[in-house]
Amino acid sequence: MAILLSNIEYIFARANSLGYQIEEIDSSKKVYAIYKNPLRKRYIFGQSLGINSSSSIKICKYKDLTKKILSQANIRVPKGVVVGNSDHLKIVIRKNSLKFPLVIKPVAEALGKGVIAKIETKRELFVQYKNISSKYSQIIIEEYFAGVDHRFFVLSDKVIAVCKRLKPFVVGDGKKTINMLLYELNEKRFRKVRVDGEVERNLAKKELKTDSVLEKGRKVILRQNSNYSTGGITKDVTNSIDDKYTLMARKCADILGLKLCGIDMLISRKCEYMITEVNSLPSFDLHIVPDLGSSKRVDYAVFSNLFK
Repeated sequence: MAILLSNIEYIFARANSLGYQIEEIDSSKKVYAIYKNPLRKRYIFGQSLGINSSSSIKICKYKDLTKKILSQANIRVPKGVVVGNSDHLKIVIRKNSLKFPLVIKPVAEALGKGVIAKIETKRELFVQYKNISSKYSQIIIEEYFAGVDHRFFVLSDKVIAVCKRLKPFVVGDGKKTINMLLYELNEKRFRKVRVDGEVERNLAKKELKTDSVLEKGRKVILRQNSNYSTGGITKDVTNSIDDKYTLMARKCADILGLKLCGIDMLISRKCEYMITEVNSLPSFDLHIVPDLGSSKRVDYAVFSNLFK
């Protein structure tokens, strides 16, 4: 079984395999230099590889700002608003500014943290807003778009990998509890599905609990977001994705001035799309070790790009 690494660990492993030197400049700030020729060093600061500009990185940190820039370029993004407090939320609801179902998520967070999708009632919205606002100061509420989640890995104006991300699920056998089925699912995967409020919310909608026994053949979605870090099931689809979507991903990267990025795109059955997020520090692992399909060694391509 392959080993799951951080982006920087993948880069270091590649550097070592090619005979490059790795010099620690400052351990507290996690600054390193990689080189063969001391006069041609490339520096890493934290998780930043120095490929993107600092302004583009800062823009992508804020989901609302990213959406605004893409929308101005006629790129489809979910309709939404930033809500700072419960009174503002009440105004948004009263004006019927947004249509249910809704998605709620932090303005500046990554890896699927705090994302609660497919909220279907006002009561549920206020409950979830109360929960999430205790952890984050600014929240985005936006309309839910029904589509299959895809991550496009863009490097220097090329889409070098595409991964389909499916919502984590279990299928009953008439004997095991959901907890037992979930244990079996997690045994096979790097990224585990943790039982949290989001999992319990989805089960409760189906009048289920983690100790419920599922009848044979019944499929139950555990989370409404398919982010890899929270347990989404990944499948490489690089060679089968329609060119129009890869062109759209490249266009988004160009608009935001990003040489390296991950474009999150929902694609519906009607072949419509929606750009939900853009990540300026995209994870390598979901492409290198997908649950299904072939590995795409994006780390090799990124490392080569550092020394072009």
